[in-house]
Amino acid sequence: MNRVVTRVAFDVEDACEIPHVLGGVVLRGAAARLARSLNRGWLDEAGWDPLMRVLLLPAQHRLLGRRVCRVEGCAATVHAGLPEVCHRCLTRLTGLGLSTADIAAGVELPSPPAPADRCAVGGCRCEPTVRQALLCEPHVRQFRQRSPTMPLEQFLADRRVRPLPPCPACLVAACTRAADGACGYCNTHYQRWRIAQQTNPELDRLRWQAIESGVAEPGQLNLRALPPLVVVEVLFGIEHRVGVGVKLNAVNLRAVCDTLRREQAASIAECDPDRLPTKGARSLLTAFARDARRALADPAGEQTKNIWDLAIFGHRGKLSFTGIVQPWLAHTAKRWAAEQLPRHRRGGISRVQSKINALGLLSQHLGLRPDHGLVPTALGRRDINGFCNRLAYLESTSRISRY
Repeated sequence: MNRVVTRVAFDVEDACEIPHVLGGVVLRGAAARLARSLNRGWLDEAGWDPLMRVLLLPAQHRLLGRRVCRVEGCAATVHAGLPEVCHRCLTRLTGLGLSTADIAAGVELPSPPAPADRCAVGGCRCEPTVRQALLCEPHVRQFRQRSPTMPLEQFLADRRVRPLPPCPACLVAACTRAADGACGYCNTHYQRWRIAQQTNPELDRLRWQAIESGVAEPGQLNLRALPPLVVVEVLFGIEHRVGVGVKLNAVNLRAVCDTLRREQAASIAECDPDRLPTKGARSLLTAFARDARRALADPAGEQTKNIWDLAIFGHRGKLSFTGIVQPWLAHTAKRWAAEQLPRHRRGGISRVQSKINALGLLSQHLGLRPDHGLVPTALGRRDINGFCNRLAYLESTSRISRY
């Protein structure tokens, strides 16, 4: 009973809100511990919005940045092989008669039409969801349903055409756009839903809304519809990777977040890296899981495991005790190794592992006893003599060295 009360008291004390990490969310346990270690200055520098849960990656950042299309008024990303312009601008400019060479050599390129940011109906707060649209979707439907048809100017002057309130948010949990009235989705997700439904007529609508990724925006990383722990783990992983000088790109970051959302993972460690589409994304997910695990680990807790991550002890590599079967012998070996680690640096760790491997041979030999060596008080000199003879045999067959 006392343990239960103590545990509940600990959880309540550990719960906290950290507004600059996640606004309006109470963090507990591992999420709270990782969130406390995040640097607020770095989050601001990286463009983190704790309410929208979107990372606005700064284009000029040394490790998070990207090449921006050089056409004035375009913020899209330039991909490899293109003449310093994005795919959309390349298609638009070639449609105007410019060749790739002209685009590469051009100092000033024609700007794209400015996207519509408001409906043409005066006072309407429902924004257009289609690029270059003059009207919001509800007013578009009203305009098309007018009979007889009329010019747009006459439609806008009609007193019956009234301004509308803002559209509700898209039903896809990760989406940052407004719904345009098509089944409660934004235009992009409406098209995705139609394709998904055609592919699988029995698709669960609510599950699809929960796991579907948001619309990719230039220089943005969408962490919406992810559990708080996963959000904090991703932020911590990005901060740590950048801190050690690793350059990250939005493509791999999006792949990691989209896979975590699709798999409904409660933590990064629960997500199988093989689920990711590219080698770079798989490596990034593995690194994020490793960084979070190390940040939450401590030497005492690591010593209870059969494979130690030596980074927690200030070394490189791992230390394995998997070859020792008997619990009493494994416990003794771990206590000895814990005392030896501070005395070694660099290559000295290999000598610690070699001695543990030798204990693995002893464990194997004791496993031949009727009690499998599980009762240490039943062991005696006869077992040691037998083990020494076994070592002599292994040396004579060149399976081990004299050392």
